[in-house]
Amino acid sequence: MIGVVIWSDESSEKAVIWCEDQGALAFLDGADNLTVPAKWPAAGDLMDFECEDAEGLRRASSATVVATGACPSLPEALLGQTNRPASHLRLVAGTAIDGTSTRAADNDAGAEVKLGAAMSSGRR
Repeated sequence: MIGVVIWSDESSEKAVIWCEDQGALAFLDGADNLTVPAKWPAAGDLMDFECEDAEGLRRASSATVVATGACPSLPEALLGQTNRPASHLRLVAGTAIDGTSTRAADNDAGAEVKLGAAMSSGRR
């Protein structure tokens, strides 16, 4: 199988490969699955590998880098093409890194009054 690395972490020896058959992504885990373990593949590298399904995942083995940096912009291009909807989540209250509160009532006295008025009028 031929594929392009779309994510790689050399320190943990893990990578994700987009496969030529457009099927499930393949996971490369550990230098022992490389034919030349001296250099871990980077995002954008073109690879040749054996592919097998194990534990519900597609795993790459006997992997060889065919061309370094063959598709350097592919990972970012794929991220730009996702169909993820915008998150509807927002921070309501918490503590910032510097220890200050992120609650509006703690930072804006007017916000506390508005909140109290909304709750007493039955609006929530």
